[in-house]
Amino acid sequence: MPPDGVYAVRAHVGGAAHQAVAYLGYRPTFADTEHMVEVYLLDFKGDLYEQDMRVDMISFVRADRKFDKIEELKAQIARDVTRGREVLATDWVKPHA
Repeated sequence: MPPDGVYAVRAHVGGAAHQAVAYLGYRPTFADTEHMVEVYLLDFKGDLYEQDMRVDMISFVRADRKFDKIEELKAQIARDVTRGREVLATDWVKPHA
């Protein structure tokens, strides 16, 4: 398993590949005890419930950490999405025909 944290990823679902940011960990800000993966597809609208998804880890963005306030977590998530977009926009990450 890769280390807990945030990753720039490519998510494959419904025959299409999507740029995404993923979180792997225990959500320490919320004191969760279940290890989980959450995937946020960038610029996607639609319902993905009950669909299979394959996730390719592209690049580690940051380590997992606990936040004292939800507002701090939300601000960090916005920075994570920005960093994920930057990583996924690089030529070495773009899919080539």
